[in-house]
Amino acid sequence: MPRITAVVPLFVTLSVLLNPLLCQASSTASNIERLGVSYGSSYAKQNIKTLHYSEVFYHRRLFPQPDRSPQRFNALYEFNLGALMTKAKTGYLVGVGPRFEFTAHRNISFAGAFRLVYLDEFIYRSKDKTRKRNYGGHRQFEYYAEAIYRVSRTLSLGYRWLHMSNGQQALPERFKYEHNPVVETHNIVLLIPL
Repeated sequence: MPRITAVVPLFVTLSVLLNPLLCQASSTASNIERLGVSYGSSYAKQNIKTLHYSEVFYHRRLFPQPDRSPQRFNALYEFNLGALMTKAKTGYLVGVGPRFEFTAHRNISFAGAFRLVYLDEFIYRSKDKTRKRNYGGHRQFEYYAEAIYRVSRTLSLGYRWLHMSNGQQALPERFKYEHNPVVETHNIVLLIPL
């Protein structure tokens, strides 16, 4: 976890520096701020058995909109802190990236996001230590698709399909890692507005 503690100040500093630019809203503008949690498991067969993924995250609207404008589309930024776990090992991650939402109905919305993630542990072993899985390196990329149902004004529940890999196919040769396995998970999501 010491490597994460070195990265967290970077995200806090960026948040403080960007916050005035992102939040230059008048007093009549509406804003979105939320906290959430998600938990899921890998569904693709892995030689180290099932991986479990959990995280807490924070959303904030990038561009405040006037209250009277339609708010079907929202652009947000997202910070997340999470864990990738097997029965033998836990690795921690921290990430940031944009999130886009579309409200299809008053209580139903769909979202997608892309995040740059720092993973402190990238080699995982099975519980009996006979098998291992190398996820390439600390730098990872995540993207996900999500469906959300607003249960009440203070609670939303959803489903998320999440993909994490180190971007080997898209990166220039000098940035590629030797290994590029993926983690794909089905997740349950809980959102609470602030």
